[in-house]
Amino acid sequence: RALYDKGKGGQWNALEALDWDVPISKDEWIGAREASILANTCHFLGKDEATQKAALFDEVNYVLSQILHGEQAALQLCGQLTNLCATTDEKLYAAQQAADEARHTEVFAKFLAEKMGTIYPISPAVKVLLDELLTAEGYAKKTLGMQTLFEGVAMGIFGGLREAMSNPLLVD
Repeated sequence: RALYDKGKGGQWNALEALDWDVPISKDEWIGAREASILANTCHFLGKDEATQKAALFDEVNYVLSQILHGEQAALQLCGQLTNLCATTDEKLYAAQQAADEARHTEVFAKFLAEKMGTIYPISPAVKVLLDELLTAEGYAKKTLGMQTLFEGVAMGIFGGLREAMSNPLLVD
């Protein structure tokens, strides 16, 4: 119950908390070229700066699309956990987490659709892992898989993006 109560106080509304008017474009550097495998490859191949910027943009777009698919799976997983939990307090916490994952899904879907212009399909490797997690038996395996594998990887990606990106909306 303490986790549920703590979670209620930390709710945020992405539509109000973020400045959605900040522009983002393939024509501008949204971050450091050095942080992008594609942009660096274009640079080393002698491609022009516009191509390098577009490569960085597309690479970030692809990575964020995979994050969106992970958030969608986390939302489904939390719904499953709500049903699997034995006590009311556990169910309340799982439902609170589902609401949090819904907000994450909302933010990434809006950002990708409105600012990046594309939501890439889920990668086959990510799909296999998420499908395995969503069909796992019991709440312990589901929770462990999501928290250790997917949330850990996502947090690492977020940290790297936060350091390498310069667009204020993307950083936020």
